[in-house]
Amino acid sequence: GEILHVFQKDVIDLNTGLEIEFQDPYSGSVVKKDLPLFDYIASNLPFVQVEDLDELNPKILNINQLITKEIGEEFVLSGKSDLCAYLPFYLWSLLLETGKLGIIISNAWLGTDWGEKFQEALRRFFIIKKIITSGVGRWFHNADVVTNMVILEKKPVISEPKSNEKTS
Repeated sequence: GEILHVFQKDVIDLNTGLEIEFQDPYSGSVVKKDLPLFDYIASNLPFVQVEDLDELNPKILNINQLITKEIGEEFVLSGKSDLCAYLPFYLWSLLLETGKLGIIISNAWLGTDWGEKFQEALRRFFIIKKIITSGVGRWFHNADVVTNMVILEKKPVISEPKSNEKTS
């Protein structure tokens, strides 16, 4: 009898306070609720290669402006970055003060130039708590990439990483 809080929106269109419509399972009537800040967000981020970003997610490159504004200096993610490099910074704004973000992404960020820039920015917005990689092979048989699960804890204030911030 509970209202299922399931809806479909592009993540870049989500903002706290956004009115979302749900359906009451008993009456069929529309129930409107404001999107709250979240304790946790878990996502298997979609893989959209850099060549398709302009067509499939034209607003996503605005996240560079968000990063620049938040860290107080000019910052642009590498032009080689796929969609998964942009979304954690947007999701940061949807988390409570010490909210957690769990994402499944390609492991390409661990050994590339764009990955170094991504990790530099990521460590300002989050504490990278865990990086989990399968030593057995691919998790998804229909994917051409090896994936990681990355567990992030939101920093209440965007800042340089501290020496006591450990990743396991």
